[in-house]
Order: sequence, then structure tokens, then C-alpha cells
Amino acid sequence: MSLIDKAISKNLTLNTVCPSNNSLTNELQIWQEGLLKTLGLVNILGQLKHPMQQLYKMRDSIAQEKDGIIIYKP
Repeated sequence: MSLIDKAISKNLTLNTVCPSNNSLTNELQIWQEGLLKTLGLVNILGQLKHPMQQLYKMRDSIAQEKDGIIIYKP
């Protein structure tokens, strides 16, 4: 959630939060795609053109989950 908040606050896409670390950038891209699928947002977000809209939807979906629940399945 903190990575999503950081990306939103800096107006960046999630995979550009750490541009100097290629390995982390790749992992964030994989993580984002998996999280979108896990949250059931792939079909909805496929229609959203702006990456910031995706981040807001992801954050809202995560915030609605119970604390401590595991929501990411690789």
C-alpha cells in the first residue's frame, strides 16, 4: 500500500517508483499485474487509459479488505 501511495503522491506509475533499480522495477511490474488479477481489476482496468486511475482503483480495493488478509496470489 505504501508503494501505491508513494506512486500516487509523486504522480508516477508503480513500476517507475524506483527507476534506478532495474531488478526492482521489473518485480514491481510483475507484482502490479498479479495484484490486479488477484483483486479482479484486470477487466475493469483494461478500460482505464491513465495509470493513475489504476493506482487509485488498486488502493481503494486494497483498503476495503480486512486487515491482515493476504490478497496477493502470484
